[in-house]
Amino acid sequence: YLAPLIISYNVGYVKRTVSVKLPNEDTSIAVPVSIWSPTDHHPSSSSTPVEYDYTIDVRSIARLLLGITLPSFSFLRKTTYLPAPPNVLPESIPPTLTSLPIIVFNHGYLGSRLDLHPLLSKISSHGIICVSPDYPETLSGSYPVPPTLTRALILTSVLSTVRSLYPASNLVGLIGHSLGSSITSTYDTGNPSPRCCIAGFRGSDDTSETSPFLIIASDGDGVCPSEFVKGRVEDMKMRSSNEVKGIYLSSFNHIDFLSSGTNDAMVDFLSPLLPIARALKVPL
Repeated sequence: YLAPLIISYNVGYVKRTVSVKLPNEDTSIAVPVSIWSPTDHHPSSSSTPVEYDYTIDVRSIARLLLGITLPSFSFLRKTTYLPAPPNVLPESIPPTLTSLPIIVFNHGYLGSRLDLHPLLSKISSHGIICVSPDYPETLSGSYPVPPTLTRALILTSVLSTVRSLYPASNLVGLIGHSLGSSITSTYDTGNPSPRCCIAGFRGSDDTSETSPFLIIASDGDGVCPSEFVKGRVEDMKMRSSNEVKGIYLSSFNHIDFLSSGTNDAMVDFLSPLLPIARALKVPL
């Protein structure tokens, strides 16, 4: 399903916004998207090292968990700049590579487009365009979230934009973590599409495509443990013709699957707020 993984490229990285039009309105929302694409360019002495801007906004967390709006104090928002590998270059469009498959990463609840950045840049180095948008449940607080803005609207707009900018093929693979596993399981890409659900697979009844599924879960995950996932995987194997494989780990917790850089930044910023969260009975 994917390009041969024996060739290794440098990777061009760009953060851009995709305009997502709201249904039955004249309003559009600018959604941040990270894009990694294989390139035949090489780093030079004048190349600017790439850093990822990972933002945590406590106001977004409060809105999502408690349904309240906090004041816009600067200390409630922090951006940490995470270094990219040296083969990741600041670049928007690969100059010569054509007909590339696309993989979209769908982050989870209180997640971020950068949650799996090491994996996405690695996949891209093997000839695949990797795309990761911020969804409405992001902790980054990167845009206003009206009630009509859905993950499906964002994913459709993102794929349309990427295909118009890049010499991409029609083949789309989907990776989802936690809540992102839902749209990963059910979104209709128009063709059979490889799908990988990490720490969040709850079954798939809606996809009519004969798509291969890779399901990853862990016994140490208190949110979506292996025992829960195994039953859904076996049920899917019996009811559908999809090729389904489950991988079950023993010690990973729910966020161990994500980038250590984003996890460390999140713990560093939010740890001082834990006593307040517990006093407010925020589910942690």
